[in-house]
Amino acid sequence: MIGLRLVGLAAGIGLCGVIRPVAAQDRLGTAGARIAALIDSSGASVGVGVRHLETGAEWFHQPDHPFLMGSTFKVAVAVQLLTRVDQGKERLGRLVPLRAGDIFPSGSLLSERFADPVDPGAHLALVRYLELMLRLSDNSATDVILREVGGPAAVTARVRQLGIEGMRIDRTVMDIYRDYVGLAELPPVERRTLESFVAALRGRTREQLAEAQRRYHASEKDRSTPRAMVSLLTKIATREALSPASTEVLLAIMRKEETGRDRLRRLLPVGTPVANKTGSYGTVVTNDVAIIDLPGGAGRLVVVVFAEDQAGSEAGKERLIADIGRAAYDAFAVVRP
Repeated sequence: MIGLRLVGLAAGIGLCGVIRPVAAQDRLGTAGARIAALIDSSGASVGVGVRHLETGAEWFHQPDHPFLMGSTFKVAVAVQLLTRVDQGKERLGRLVPLRAGDIFPSGSLLSERFADPVDPGAHLALVRYLELMLRLSDNSATDVILREVGGPAAVTARVRQLGIEGMRIDRTVMDIYRDYVGLAELPPVERRTLESFVAALRGRTREQLAEAQRRYHASEKDRSTPRAMVSLLTKIATREALSPASTEVLLAIMRKEETGRDRLRRLLPVGTPVANKTGSYGTVVTNDVAIIDLPGGAGRLVVVVFAEDQAGSEAGKERLIADIGRAAYDAFAVVRP
């Protein structure tokens, strides 16, 4: 499903003398045709949302289809943490211990640095866990934050409080990984170690792993529609989700994200401010979501791309995401060499 509509502002009203709403709609319509052609030639199942924040013009492909979020859900986790800071219930400077049960088997700098099976011996400020979660997509840091903010249900509840449907956060990263490899259960975090997790994996056959992944990809858990993710990023950018101070903390960290250089950032002009978060599951799910600042006072774009493909390569989906990001960018800021 492909849709284009204009929200909010009346047609013909100028914005900073640069872009009028009707012009924004026309530009996104042209870009949308280009994006649709890219998607059709990719062979992947793709969800896209693009919104120009200053005019409200937006374009969607499969806007209400629930896609696996991958680590893009960590944006919602960050919103829940910073909401608690805004409410005076939490301090980013509070030291939180890293426990042996927090050590994740993959995708974690903390696991690489503090892998002692009995006592990692690390106490980090919450803001450091937040930076690791968003900049490096650190899985151990994510589950520490989830524990401190009330778990996945509390994150989903915060999303609902913002008036956003179509996004659900159901599991910790450890629970996601457990389901992905098909383990029935894990010891509680207080009794869990990396060794106990690895031991539980021993003896799993290739067929068992493939069946577990099939069930995982068929699950309705931990999914978002493109429309819901666009709404969350919009509320962050417009300071509806958080206080101005917390908004700046979040965006400053996301602008330093290090895992998505081959996705939405890849084809944008060097130095373009991009606050983004990637998400992946193996080579099947490849996602990126971002708030992009446009040059010359042209405003800001929210761009969301969810891409799933059992047969295609991760590199191919990353290039597709980069091409979609550039098409959206060019609609408002064509840069000549």
